[in-house]
Amino acid sequence: METGKVTVADLDDIDETGAAPWMFAWHKDMLVYENPLDKGHWLFQHLVDFTRQEVQVEIVGETHRAYFNGQWVCGDAAFCEKYRLTFGDDSLDIEGDSMYCEDMGLFIVPKGDASGCVVRQASSYFDEYDNFNESVKDEDEWSFEKFVVANTSANPAKAIQRLLPSFAGCPKVFGKCFTLKLDGEGHVLSVVEAEPVETRQAA
Repeated sequence: METGKVTVADLDDIDETGAAPWMFAWHKDMLVYENPLDKGHWLFQHLVDFTRQEVQVEIVGETHRAYFNGQWVCGDAAFCEKYRLTFGDDSLDIEGDSMYCEDMGLFIVPKGDASGCVVRQASSYFDEYDNFNESVKDEDEWSFEKFVVANTSANPAKAIQRLLPSFAGCPKVFGKCFTLKLDGEGHVLSVVEAEPVETRQAA
């Protein structure tokens, strides 16, 4: 490590800055410094201090924004080609991992990530009793994944299919065909039972 081939990141006391420093350090393959050492230790010659300068975030190729409303996390999501993190004179572009910017309450979703893992950046999913709520976490991850797929699908019908809940508990709708109408903000205006496709083709 003394050769300088390994860089160590100081990420202490940056909880309020969001995930940008962590994402920068991770994608730069930096080790994270946590344990206190004597001030004269050689490690400090290779220490990158993220507490003295902010990591700048730039969204590149943004297509649109949509609002995600989960059980424990919510906020706008910016869908884009990629985003750029800049620290000092060093920059990197990220296409495959989403990031949550806490100061803006914004999820940045690049084209290469269709998972819901980013919700863990927005919440620890520990309640006031220090209990980890895995079921809520799983539900938010799954909901965010469906949200991403729906917002990036070129086919509106497939997008709706991913957003619809299961109707397994309502036998009255089994085998039925419906016409769904939405308003300009995505709210359901009407649901009308329609004639099944097979019946129309036979006629």
